[in-house]
Amino acid sequence: MKKLTAIVASLLGLGCLKAFEMPALGVDTSVKFSTQNVVRGHRQGNGMFYPKTELVIPMFSGRSVRLGTCASLGLKANAIGLGLKGDVEGLGSRNEVNPYGEVTYEVGDMFTVGAGYVHHLYTNVPESLKAGMGKQSKEIYSDVKADVFLSPLIRASYDFDAKEIDVEGQVAYNLDLEQFGLDGVSVELGAVLGWDKANRPWAISKTWANKLKREGIGLSGYFYYGTSVDGIYDLNENTRVSAGVEIAGGIAKKDHWVKKSSNNKCVLVWFNTSIDCSF
Repeated sequence: MKKLTAIVASLLGLGCLKAFEMPALGVDTSVKFSTQNVVRGHRQGNGMFYPKTELVIPMFSGRSVRLGTCASLGLKANAIGLGLKGDVEGLGSRNEVNPYGEVTYEVGDMFTVGAGYVHHLYTNVPESLKAGMGKQSKEIYSDVKADVFLSPLIRASYDFDAKEIDVEGQVAYNLDLEQFGLDGVSVELGAVLGWDKANRPWAISKTWANKLKREGIGLSGYFYYGTSVDGIYDLNENTRVSAGVEIAGGIAKKDHWVKKSSNNKCVLVWFNTSIDCSF
C-alpha cells in the first residue's frame, strides 16, 4: 500500500508540474538595410543597418514579456542639420543603440494591449554636437492592437529628454501568393499616420532649442504619413527574407525643423531589404 501511495503521489506531482510548466521561450532576430533612415516623417541619415534581437517570454493568462535591443547604425557620415545660421551639421552621423522591454496582454480574442520602455543610447556623436546633445534619452509607450482586418494598431509615446509626444496609427495587410502558385511568397502592405511634437528635437539641449526658436525654426506639432510595400519569401519555417520600398513625409511649414532636416522635401522614398529569423 505504501508503494502504491508513493507511485500515485509521484504521478500527481508530475501532473501538477506539467500543468504549471512555463511555455517555451522565443527568440526573434533580424538584420535590415535601408537606403535612408526616416523617423516619423523626417530624415535622419542615409545608408543604415538595423540589427535587432528580441527574447519573448510567454507568461500565464495571455501575458508575455519582450526584452530586446535594436540599433540604427550608419554606413557613412551624413551632413544633416536643423537650418541654424552657421548650421551644426552631422545629425545623420549619430548612431543609436536601443535596449527595450515590453509587457503585452491579450484581452479576449480580439485585442492585445502593451506597454514598454526604450532607452536610447546615442553613440558616434560628432564633436560639433556633443556640447548640445545628450548621450541618451528615455521613452515610454503604450499601444493597442486589434486582431481584425488590416490589424489596426494605435500607439502613444513620450520621450522625457526630447520633450516629445507622439501618437501613431498603423494598418497592415498580408497577401499570400500561394494561391497563384508562388509557394512561400507573400506581399505585405502597410500604412501609418501620426502626429508628433518635440520641444527639443533630436534630444538637443534647452539652449539649442531656444536658439532654434530665436532663428525662426518651428517646433510646433506636425502630422506625418508613410506607406510601404514589401515582397516576402519564406526560406523555411524559421527564416524569411524581404525587400521593398517605403514612402513617407512630414506635413509642416517650410521653416519647421522637420522640413529643414529633410532638405525641404515633401516626400521621402527609400528601399529596404532584410532577413528575419524566429526560433
